Amino acid sequence: MKKIFLLLVIISSFLMPPFFVVAESIDRFDTIEEALSAANSEIKEEYSTINYDYFLIKNLNNKAIEENMYFDRTLFVYGEKNGFNASSGHYRYLGETMAGEPFSNIFHPLDVWGGGTLEDYRWIQFPWENFKVATPNVFNGNPEYLDSMKKGLELYNPDLYNPGDNTDWSKYVQILQPPTHYTWGMGRMWNTGKKTNPDTSRIYYKTVPMAPFYLVEELEPIIETPDLYVKSIEPSTTVTEPGKTYNATVTYGLKDYTETVKAKLGLTHNGYSVSGIDGQEIKFQPWEEKTLEFTFTGQKDKSSIIEAKIWPVSLTDDKNWNNNSKKVIMPLKEKIDLSVKMAYAPEFIDYGEKNSLEADIRSNSKNNIETKVIWRVNGKIVKKYTVTIRPNKTLSNGIDYTPPSSAKDGDTYTISVEVNPDHNQPANESTWSNNKSQTKVEVFKDEREDSGLGPSIIIE
Repeated sequence: MKKIFLLLVIISSFLMPPFFVVAESIDRFDTIEEALSAANSEIKEEYSTINYDYFLIKNLNNKAIEENMYFDRTLFVYGEKNGFNASSGHYRYLGETMAGEPFSNIFHPLDVWGGGTLEDYRWIQFPWENFKVATPNVFNGNPEYLDSMKKGLELYNPDLYNPGDNTDWSKYVQILQPPTHYTWGMGRMWNTGKKTNPDTSRIYYKTVPMAPFYLVEELEPIIETPDLYVKSIEPSTTVTEPGKTYNATVTYGLKDYTETVKAKLGLTHNGYSVSGIDGQEIKFQPWEEKTLEFTFTGQKDKSSIIEAKIWPVSLTDDKNWNNNSKKVIMPLKEKIDLSVKMAYAPEFIDYGEKNSLEADIRSNSKNNIETKVIWRVNGKIVKKYTVTIRPNKTLSNGIDYTPPSSAKDGDTYTISVEVNPDHNQPANESTWSNNKSQTKVEVFKDEREDSGLGPSIIIE
């Protein structure tokens, strides 16, 4: 654990975290285990009925904690994001709570909102008692969380929340994950529409960010330089083929600032603008990330280079220009070509004698290729085996063949060799025309050797 002294800037990083100056030394944690231990100590002290560690490395659904969510945004979230909304670029859920409930993303747009403030709506009181969606737990209804709820709403929903209202939101908010001194919590409440409209059977939910307790105190905000960044480019392939279209996503974000920042996005494929994203101007709230979908098409004789950039529109500086761009390169899918050529055939083949034949096998691949080789005599398989062809190396392979005892003088045998005969190791060869080679040999008796006569051998 580190001690950090006076006037430390803390990022309250739930979803739209402002910056605050804290005029005291505070405890920060180097490991997720330390952070969990501190949070568990707080909960045990607050609730006499909880004499065990509430927050664990895995939640009740056996999903692991996302450590980056704590170190980046002081959240205890388990499992993966889900419910991606392509129009907003946000996920509906960041993962799960310790109890296995969906952890709502405050940036995901409200499904339905008729305008006005929270006070204008009919909120369901004690939903854990009379509403089947909410689950009872020891945290619900605790008035000590009220200020945490108000601070969270004030920071993230200033257009919806009236700081002067006297509503006891702790009676309406289902606490899905309790906040602690340095970590954000999350709640949810439900309404049946605006008070001015007729009551209906339809029910809508609103996510309530619950601020860490240290933020409940009035702290002086300060302004820093924004830090726009490209988080990732994630194509659906690692190699490309000419004319084939691929899906991909790019994620941009903003951190280290107290206000909304308008940014200009850049996105190109091999230097050409990606329509719908490149040149777009879009607003980011602090610690907001937007994931955008796009497609690109593989080009002939070229690798695909996707480059994303982001920069502020009206501001002149960015805190860290090194993270304002990112590039990924996807090479063309390799055009593999295996070939075989009969390299050696005997001058004659004789009764009862082993006759050696050899073939050279090559591959143009930059990688080792494992494949099959088959030798045939007059169409009948006489040898079948697997070989590994190394890059830029010739592999010499062969057979020893003895003509059958029934062979007669002048009989002709066709001996062939074929590499990758099933066309599946690999399946994407650029041509199959050079995967087979053959030779025709004629049988001669021993007494022909002295006559100076030789066999007719044709290598194809």
